[in-house]
Amino acid sequence: SNDYKEITLYLMKTMSGLAEIEYVYTGIIFMELCLYHEIQSIHGSAITCNEQAVIFSGPSGVGKSTLVSHWKRLDSSIQIINDDKPLLSINHDIQVSGSPWSGKTKMNKNITLPLHSIVFLEQGLSNQVRQLSNPEKVLFVMKNINRPRQDDLWNKTQEVLEKLIDEIPMYLASITNSIEAAMSIKEKIGV
Repeated sequence: SNDYKEITLYLMKTMSGLAEIEYVYTGIIFMELCLYHEIQSIHGSAITCNEQAVIFSGPSGVGKSTLVSHWKRLDSSIQIINDDKPLLSINHDIQVSGSPWSGKTKMNKNITLPLHSIVFLEQGLSNQVRQLSNPEKVLFVMKNINRPRQDDLWNKTQEVLEKLIDEIPMYLASITNSIEAAMSIKEKIGV
């Protein structure tokens, strides 16, 4: 229905990869429902770090999960909050929560922590990390969030996005597939 109180999803038995299709479509519906409650998903891998959350975001295949495994070698106490679609919401600050939609690894926890920072990743020949300006933050965030399809949902998510841009440190990390990448990010963001 238009108010999302009733959702019917039809899958045909003849479709190949039926379980994957169900996972994708239910995720799309769930993320859309979240927007009605001013909860925004971001494509990334979120970890715990000193009672806060750090999100590594970027396109599929850039190395988010691999970086997390290197980070875990540095600090075995970290937990993965969500390895694909963590949720962002406002309490007094920006909070990160796990969701059941956690990508290929199926790693997620039902926990909520304040967001420390977001690190956008790109593959590089060396490990370089720099802080983003607010205009750069907007560009990177918009590439990696679930963007609403209806105008009224943009109004509901605007507060989360504005607070995210204004208050959360964000970085661009050009990295190699190495533990040194995790070390350089950890040092730069100060966790």
